[in-house]
Amino acid sequence: MKYFPLILVLILIQMLPGQTRRIVLLEEATNASCSPCAYYNPGLQRFYTQHFGGVISVRYHAWWPGTDPMYQAAKDDCVNRIHYYNIHGVPNYVIDGHLEGVPASPTAMEEQMLERLAIPSPLKIRIQAEFTDDSVKARVSIVALDSINENSLYLRVAITQRMVSFVAPPGSNGEKEFPEVLRQMLPNALGTPLDSLAPGDSLSFRFSAAVKKDWEAGDLAVVAWVQCDRTKEVLQANIHFPTSIISEREPGLRLFHAQTEAKVPYVIFNDNQKTLHITLKLEDVSKPQDWDLGLEVNGQTGKVIPLEILPGDSAVFYLQVQSGEKGTASARIFAENDDDDGFYGEGYGYGYSVNFKGVVPENTDLLLVDDDGGKSYETNFTKALDALGLEYVTLEEARMSELAKDFDLTRYKMIIWNASWAFPAFTESDVNILSDYLNAGGSVAIFGQDVAWDVFDSNGQSHFPQAQTLLQKYFHLRFLENNSDGTRMEGVAGDPIGDGLSFVLARPYGSNNLMPDAIEPLDSSAHAVLLYDNDKIGAIRCATDSFRTTFFGISFEEIDDASLRQELLKRTIDWATGVTAVESSDKVLPQRFTVFPNYPNPFNPNTTIRFRLPAAGRVRVTVFNATGRVMRTWEQKLSAGEHRFVWDGTNAGGVPAATGIYLLRVEFAGKSRTRKMILLK
Repeated sequence: MKYFPLILVLILIQMLPGQTRRIVLLEEATNASCSPCAYYNPGLQRFYTQHFGGVISVRYHAWWPGTDPMYQAAKDDCVNRIHYYNIHGVPNYVIDGHLEGVPASPTAMEEQMLERLAIPSPLKIRIQAEFTDDSVKARVSIVALDSINENSLYLRVAITQRMVSFVAPPGSNGEKEFPEVLRQMLPNALGTPLDSLAPGDSLSFRFSAAVKKDWEAGDLAVVAWVQCDRTKEVLQANIHFPTSIISEREPGLRLFHAQTEAKVPYVIFNDNQKTLHITLKLEDVSKPQDWDLGLEVNGQTGKVIPLEILPGDSAVFYLQVQSGEKGTASARIFAENDDDDGFYGEGYGYGYSVNFKGVVPENTDLLLVDDDGGKSYETNFTKALDALGLEYVTLEEARMSELAKDFDLTRYKMIIWNASWAFPAFTESDVNILSDYLNAGGSVAIFGQDVAWDVFDSNGQSHFPQAQTLLQKYFHLRFLENNSDGTRMEGVAGDPIGDGLSFVLARPYGSNNLMPDAIEPLDSSAHAVLLYDNDKIGAIRCATDSFRTTFFGISFEEIDDASLRQELLKRTIDWATGVTAVESSDKVLPQRFTVFPNYPNPFNPNTTIRFRLPAAGRVRVTVFNATGRVMRTWEQKLSAGEHRFVWDGTNAGGVPAATGIYLLRVEFAGKSRTRKMILLK
């Protein structure tokens, strides 16, 4: 990994002519008597409070499905904006003028925000606001940085109340607190028309409104945005006090070697006209005991550090990382906006955050992939693996391509894929990674409700040919039914995984959401592991000379007993890999002869050759050049288990081999495996 002590390139980008930091507008239609609103709004608000400055927000209250006093207080403006987006249901949210639908996924909202933030805005908006007990006065200035050739541009200005609170719920859905409520549009919901703008154009507008009796004068904000009515795109937005974001030079997963120190740089640039007051906080830290994380700014270290950044200046800070021997560490770096005083100075804890994820990928046998849609069901796996005393790395599915790019996944003996009940079960990248890993002799276990349905049904989000090939070619299964109607499972007698197991299926997704897949073996390579109480098959294992796979048509969290989850996972791992739990006194040996790809590959000058033997016996390892000439040979009797040889890129006489393609052949018990190696000098 490369670390950069300064991120000057990001600062320079912000200062280039024709470019400025975009602020994204998040709009929502909601209602105090809407039950889905009460369910989804907390997730939307968590996203908003943790990304304030990247986004600012206005919430419109609808006139359906029931009573809502905030709609009654701003009827015409709420109706106009909801009709503007042709919204027919609540809750619905809008990102920079694009209607996105129900705010069910904070992760999706963050991706949408980041996509917009990556596009510099062609204009700046500055807001000066004055609040008294009787009135709100605002001056909104627009400076064009690039040509905007549109005749349907409008400046829209809203007075919002940062939080409207009630002692008792004002509607029927139980909500008592309502953030960023629209109080009034200025001069009206239509807005102020703008002519086409040329670089350097500067416009200024003044607005005022009387404070109404149900407003909290000390908790008001002025929000302004420029919008194209032809496309509905919001070109830029702002709020009346300073905001900021945290910029990263290299966002994404960061790989570390074991027991190393590193500094990960970040920057906050103040492009406001006022001094920016920030409190940096290191929060939600999750790490193994031998890791250490901390913040550093100008030699000052700690978990909480206050910052003051003058207009036009920037603050570069670092996350100090001391990696451990193995494992995964994560944290949230939160830049709390201290200029957002909130209601009577109490503050809301709004600010901008970035997530850090670091991993030492080596020194472990197992990779646990978290693909549950952010629901934290992976903790069921981590508790079981910890109880078994197994070493593992946990990684979100979205990070898999980053890990696969920089690390040889075949160094893991097994990948456990926690699909849970989230969609899509697989992306094309996921399928390619798993296929390559299995082709190289790996083992994979998949747990998840409706995974097979998602792949084989035309309504599924993973319904594409490569995903179907993955389950057919490597798991040797056939999808039968979306809902087996099973309510408990029994292990197949004599099966190395299922024998003697019996458990009731829990309902973690609600009483009406138990829909485990029914599947069956596609051929004789696959065998049933678990049966539902109606004799339909719910889990299959497959063994070939190259790989081993297991597929469970249920999610791990649907197994109602933690001890049974642990036992099922132990048996699955033992059958597939021979990795043994701490409490087991007998070493479970590999059950097949496997040769892994050499690592690194390409290499110069050394590469490691790794293979597993199911029993003791004589092994012959031969390296050939592209013409078939023998370069090196090793032959000896070895014990059962895993073995490694290092080829130093020389022939039998010690003469260095030339750049080119070489073939590795490992022979054992009448079988041979061949791999291609590339020597680059």
